[in-house]
Amino acid sequence: MAGNAPKREHWGSSLGFILAAAGSAVGLGNIWKFPYITGQNGGGAFVLVYLLCIAVIGLPVMLCELTLGRHTQRNPVGAFKQLSPKSCTLAQLIGSGILLLGFFLLCFQVWGWAIVAFLVGFLIFRFGWVLVGTMGVVAGFVILSFYSVVAGWTLGYTIKSATGDLKTDPGAQGANLLAHVLLANVKNAPEDVQAAAKAEDTSAAVQDQKIENAAQIVALTEVEKNFGMKLTELEQEVVKCQTESEDALAGAINRLRKCFGLKPADSEPGMAKRVFEEAFADAVSQQIARDKLIAHLTEHYGGMEEVVDHDGKKQTRFPRKFRTAVAGQQFHLFMDNPALAIGWHFVFMLVCIGIVCMGVEKGIERASKVLMPTLFVLILALIVRGLTLDGAIEGVRFYLSPDFSKLTGEGFLLALGHAFFSLSLGMGAIITYGSYVDREQNIFLSALSITALDTLIALMAGLAIFPAVFAEGFDPAAGPGLVFQTLPAVFNGMPAGTLWATVFFLLLLVAALTSAISLLEVVTAYFVDERKWSRKTATIVFGIVIFALGSLCAISVGDWDRLRWLQAALITAFGSAKGSFFDVMDRFASNWMLPLGGLLISVFVGWVWGTKKAVDEIRHGSHNFADVHLFSLLSGLKDDHSHNSKVHVVTLASVWGIFIRFVSPVAVLIAFMNTIGWIDFSRKAPEPPEDPPAAEKSAEEAPAE
Repeated sequence: MAGNAPKREHWGSSLGFILAAAGSAVGLGNIWKFPYITGQNGGGAFVLVYLLCIAVIGLPVMLCELTLGRHTQRNPVGAFKQLSPKSCTLAQLIGSGILLLGFFLLCFQVWGWAIVAFLVGFLIFRFGWVLVGTMGVVAGFVILSFYSVVAGWTLGYTIKSATGDLKTDPGAQGANLLAHVLLANVKNAPEDVQAAAKAEDTSAAVQDQKIENAAQIVALTEVEKNFGMKLTELEQEVVKCQTESEDALAGAINRLRKCFGLKPADSEPGMAKRVFEEAFADAVSQQIARDKLIAHLTEHYGGMEEVVDHDGKKQTRFPRKFRTAVAGQQFHLFMDNPALAIGWHFVFMLVCIGIVCMGVEKGIERASKVLMPTLFVLILALIVRGLTLDGAIEGVRFYLSPDFSKLTGEGFLLALGHAFFSLSLGMGAIITYGSYVDREQNIFLSALSITALDTLIALMAGLAIFPAVFAEGFDPAAGPGLVFQTLPAVFNGMPAGTLWATVFFLLLLVAALTSAISLLEVVTAYFVDERKWSRKTATIVFGIVIFALGSLCAISVGDWDRLRWLQAALITAFGSAKGSFFDVMDRFASNWMLPLGGLLISVFVGWVWGTKKAVDEIRHGSHNFADVHLFSLLSGLKDDHSHNSKVHVVTLASVWGIFIRFVSPVAVLIAFMNTIGWIDFSRKAPEPPEDPPAAEKSAEEAPAE
C-alpha cells in the first residue's frame, strides 16, 4: 500500500465485499450464455474444462487485479500510474510494434485502422502502462452503455410478466397482437393496413374491425412468404371453408386481391366494395374470420397440441413454434419501440446512479447484501419448480451429462473465454473494488469465494432453465433468443406461468443490476480519485453521459436505420460497420478491450511490477498463500513445521507466479485471437473428394497415345 495513499472509503465487512464482487461477476452471461454452451459442448465434460480454466486463468488474473487495487488504494488509472516505472523497454517495444502496424495499414490504405494504430502507439510512448488502467475505465464506460439497454429490456419484461402481459396465446391477446405478429416482415402492405395493425386500442369496435381486416390480409401474405404456399392455392383452400360466413371470407380474399392489384374473385359489379364495407361490421363474422385465420396459421406451425394439465384435464393449446413466434414478435416490437427501450433504459440507469451515489458501504455494499441473497432465493425457487415438471430430467441430461465426443477445440476455447469474461476481468471493476479492501483482509480467500460463487450461480442457472424448457418440449437457444423468446412461451404453458415468468425476469434483473453498479463505480472512482470530483457529481454526470450513449444503442439494436449518418462515418473510416451500433459497441468492448486488458494486466504483474512485490502484498492477511508448502496445505499438514521447511519451494504463490507469467498470458492471447478471427478451431477439415466412377477412373488411368 502506498504510504501517501489518499483516505478513501472501505467495505464494512469481508462478506459485503465478497457479495459485491461476486455480484459484479454474476451477470446476464451467466444466465443466458453459460448454460447453453455447456449443454452444446459436452455437458459435464465442458464443466470440467471450465473449472480448469477458472483455476489457471480466471482466479490468477482476479488475484492480480485485487492485489493492484488493494496495494495502491486507487482506481485502475491511479494504480498503474503509481506502480509503472518511468521508463519500460517492454512498453516501448509494444508501442513500436503498434506504430509499425499503423504504417503497414497505411500502405494498404486502411485509413481508419491506421489512425487508430498511430494514436495507440503514441499514447503508449506517452503514458506507458498507465494506458492499461485507462483501457479498464473506458471498457467499463462502453460496456455499461449497451449493458444497461439489455437490463432495461429485463426491467420492462419483469413488469410485463407481473402484469400478465406476456401471454403468447393469440386468442387471449386478441387481434391486435396477432396482427403485430403477422405484419412483422411484410414490407409491401399498404400504409393503411400497417397503421391498423400497429394500433394499440382494441377496446373500440371500429378499431378492432380495422385490425382484424389487416390481420386477414397480412396472414395470407405471411404464409406465402414463410412457408412457400402460393396465394392462389391458399385462396382456394380458404374458399372451401366458406361455411359459417361466406361474405367474411370472400371479403378477406377480395381485399387481399385489391392490395396486390388483382381483380375481385366475383365478377359482379360492386361486389368487392360491398363485402369490404360490410363483411367485418358484425362481431360474429369477426370471430369467425379470426378462428379461420388462426386455424390456417397453426396448421403451418405444426397444428394444435393436446396436453394434460396438472389437474389431469385435457387442454388444446397453440403449437410451440407458434407461441415462440408470438413471443419473439413481442420482443421485437418491445425493443424496436424507441420510447419503451429508452424509457426502461433511463429507469435502470436512474437506479444505478442512486445506489452508486450513496457510496461504497452505504450504497453498493448495502445493496449487494440484499440483492445477492435475493438472487439465490429466486434461482433456487426456479430450480425446484423446473425439476418437478414432467420430462425435466431430459433437460438435466442435456445440460450436465458428460459427453467428451462433443468437446472440440472450439469448446475448449469457449470454456477459456467464458472463464475469463465471466469474472468481470479486464474492465477495471475488480481493481476498483479491491481498492476499497482493508489491508488485513485475506484477498486470496476472497478471490476463491468470488470465483466459487460466480461458477455456482452459472451452474444453477442451467438447472433453473433447461428442465422447464425440455419439460415443455421447446428447443434450447442461446442469448436473448432464450431469455426473451423461448422462455416466455415456456412459462405461458406452465401452471402459474405468470408467477414463474416474473420470478425469472426478476432474477435476471438482479444479476444485471449487481454488474451494472460495479461498471458505473469504475468510472466514478476515476473522477473521484484522479480529478477530485465529488462522488455525487461524478456519478450523476457520467451516469447521464452513459445514458445518452446507451440511448443510441437502444435505437440501433437490429440495424442502422435510425443512425445512417454514423454508419456512413464508420464505413468511411474502417471499411465496414456490421450489425448495428449496439453490435459495434459490444464487439469493441468484449472482443478487444477486455481480453487485451486482461492480457496486459497479467504481463504487467508478472514481468514489470513483479510477482515478488505482488506476493508480498497478498501475504498480508493471506500467509498460507505464500508461506505454506502447497502439498502440506492440501494434505492437512500446514501446521507441521517439518513439512514446511525452506527447501520446500512449491507454494501456492510459486504456482500462481508461473500461471501469471506464462500460462495465463498465452491462454488469454489464444482466446483473443480466436475471438477476433485470427485463429479458428471451428473450421472442419475439407472432406476428401469422392472416387470417380469406374468408367472415368479407367479412362484416366489409360496411357495416352
